[in-house]
Amino acid sequence: KLAEDYSIYLVLIAATLLLIYRLDKPFIGHHDWNGAFWGNIARNYLAGGDFIYFAHYTPLLPLLLAAAALVFGFSEASLRLVPVLFATLMLFFIYKIARLLYGKWVGILAPILATATPMFLYFGKLPDHEPIVTSLITASFYFFLKAAKHGRNVKKFYLVYALALIESWASFFLIPTLVLLRLLFKIPRRFSLAPVFVTAFLVIVIHLAASFYFNGP
Repeated sequence: KLAEDYSIYLVLIAATLLLIYRLDKPFIGHHDWNGAFWGNIARNYLAGGDFIYFAHYTPLLPLLLAAAALVFGFSEASLRLVPVLFATLMLFFIYKIARLLYGKWVGILAPILATATPMFLYFGKLPDHEPIVTSLITASFYFFLKAAKHGRNVKKFYLVYALALIESWASFFLIPTLVLLRLLFKIPRRFSLAPVFVTAFLVIVIHLAASFYFNGP
């Protein structure tokens, strides 16, 4: 029983230790220009300079990086802490999904296999959208499964998926899957996807309005 309850935390600790290795590495390497780019925007927020609104993405990432820099100081390590936190969180929800669908041992195996991939170990500490949005999408899908099966965690699903929608456009691609699952399987009537559509619409409208305000037509 104890092994069942706590073994996931050993996996998460091991994954975190692997991710924080060379956490202060300069932003020189494959796709590391993303860290420099978003880091400069985050630094600009804290320095009180000209507000730079990058219109290609919704705004959550640079705000998270600015918050980390405000607490821990501005450095490569402080910026990399944000994706490390979310990458570890993604492993936890991979475990939760696998355990919910297939049982405890598959639940433990799934995050171990995810941690072992070079893609995870490299990009899991890159200050860019992908480590953040994939974590939020994974958590959203877990809460969706719980809400669809038992009618619980509905508000958590709405909240986490709203965060995913304001983090990156990749989260919008989950909507067709949610609709399809809603149609194919018996799901409690009180669990509606209407708030998802409303939130997605508002994110698009507000993003376009902000883009127009800061950058012009």
